Amino acid sequence: SSPPAGAMSQVIGRRFDIASEPVAAMPFAASVVIWQTTGFVAILYTAALRGMSPELRAAAALDGAGAWRMLVSIELPLLRRLTLFVSVAGIAGVFAVYDVLVPLTGGGTGTTPVSMLIVQTAWQEFDIGSAAAMSVLATIVMAAVMLVPTMVLRRSR
Repeated sequence: SSPPAGAMSQVIGRRFDIASEPVAAMPFAASVVIWQTTGFVAILYTAALRGMSPELRAAAALDGAGAWRMLVSIELPLLRRLTLFVSVAGIAGVFAVYDVLVPLTGGGTGTTPVSMLIVQTAWQEFDIGSAAAMSVLATIVMAAVMLVPTMVLRRSR
């Protein structure tokens, strides 16, 4: 039997299964991925901020920098490399959402990421050659997309 209707179903007047609604499934899956990675990113930034020299902050305070100026002029520039790492890891994670989408949506409802399309092509259609070509193309696209944060970091030096 299906679970009882939730609050959203009561508001719209019909059963609303978030994982099977084409409009809601992808934002739902994205929120799960964001939830999974938020703790890791928070730990990285916390460690980086705690690792900053207290003398640096004291010197900025002596120069009259307030909390906002210290954040914008000192801390954020020192966090550029970490931000690059987090950005590149996030971009790579976008290509690896297969493990989230299959359990949540069963792969339906318009939530077919590249990785799922490659798996379906290889193992459901038994077209290994096309799946391999798609994998190579996806790797090239991912590498090109990952170059953007790297180029931005280099230009900002």
